[in-house]
Amino acid sequence: MLPRMARLNFHEKASLERVLGMGSGYVLDFSNNTFAEFVQDAVGLNPYCGKYDRNGTSKANLLRTIWKDEPDHTVGKLLEHLMTHEHRLVVSGRTDYVRERVSDTDRAECWAVITRLRKAAEIDSLPSMTLGNSLESFRLVKQEVETAISENKPEIGIDRLHTFITQYLRLLIQKRSGADVPNSDKPLHSLLGEYIKLAQSAGLIKTEITIRILKASISILEALNPIRNDLSLAHPNPSIIPKDEAQLAFTSIIGLVRFLNSIEERSDADWEALWA
Repeated sequence: MLPRMARLNFHEKASLERVLGMGSGYVLDFSNNTFAEFVQDAVGLNPYCGKYDRNGTSKANLLRTIWKDEPDHTVGKLLEHLMTHEHRLVVSGRTDYVRERVSDTDRAECWAVITRLRKAAEIDSLPSMTLGNSLESFRLVKQEVETAISENKPEIGIDRLHTFITQYLRLLIQKRSGADVPNSDKPLHSLLGEYIKLAQSAGLIKTEITIRILKASISILEALNPIRNDLSLAHPNPSIIPKDEAQLAFTSIIGLVRFLNSIEERSDADWEALWA
């Protein structure tokens, strides 16, 4: 299941295009280089990577395709940065990029769109990661978790989150130990405990507070097991976890994934620097 495209209707897109000066293929005052740098800084995407050029390679066409392909939270964040940049241009008297008349109503509608899209992003997105990208099953379950985030339905995706963090920890343990991890040998919280020991042995964790936080996360993952079995769509349960409680679980576990991903990337960078 792919993440749902951002929800923009015809009138919203028309207002955005007028305010961002997209009528002739441009976007505000950006050159190709500054546009690429701006989008990368704002949301971590490269508009010129080839993924977004199926409808043309002008800056406006690339932006339109990003709107179509990326989920609410990504598009909302990018639009917020673009509208902030547009405001700075107006304040400085730079309006030469505008080829259509822009009204205050247009700008108000753009900011309303941003508010709506960003509100759907109450859970932070998963980090970009290279580990596991070669495994189709891992990519698919990661996409399903991202769909639950972009659609703001953590209660629907809680069982997919369980599957994702289980697969992710197995991959980390395999990377650190060099041995395959049996599919059903250890429960989720035990996998985290094993990885913590491997990370400590490898010198990835530097402080006692980090050790304590990670060990506290073991009990969080242990509590996720009965949620998946009794309060998720993994089985025909009569009820599911309340949305706000599912959101808290998502936020906590994604925070854990972000940290584990960051220390692994830091380790990879240190290793590459050693042999540079």
